[in-house]
Amino acid sequence: HWYRKAADAGFSPAQVTLGLLYDSGAGVKKDAAEAAKLFKQAAENGDELGMYNYALCLEEGGSDPTEAVRWYQSAADVGLASAQLRLGQIYEQGELGVAHHLSDALFWYRRAADAADDDCSQEARHALQALQARVPSAPSSKAKKKKKKATRTTHK
Repeated sequence: HWYRKAADAGFSPAQVTLGLLYDSGAGVKKDAAEAAKLFKQAAENGDELGMYNYALCLEEGGSDPTEAVRWYQSAADVGLASAQLRLGQIYEQGELGVAHHLSDALFWYRRAADAADDDCSQEARHALQALQARVPSAPSSKAKKKKKKATRTTHK
């Protein structure tokens, strides 16, 4: 009840939290469309978690990969390590209509590896090391790639 009131009032953390509840079906009837709507509202309010989770909805739904990349980019630009890692993966694999571009992948993996988010930065260090091992001209670092599906995030 209170999350709904706060979300309806435009409070982006409540929009993200309520979106996660609808996405998972925890305490509410599972509703992917309602989750995406709430994530989009939070994203449009400048919330990086809203940006990332909305991008993930767009990616998973396959409805608009270009828009998904735009929201990942917005979240990455404001420092969300999960989005930086996902952009690295997108550029490395040439996913979502984005050209295969290893230098951009390295850039985003480095940014994510430097983040305070331990889980994400560790995964990014692994990805960075693996990519650098495949690309001889890439500057060295200490990590190895581990392909992992992107998941919703509740932390920065």
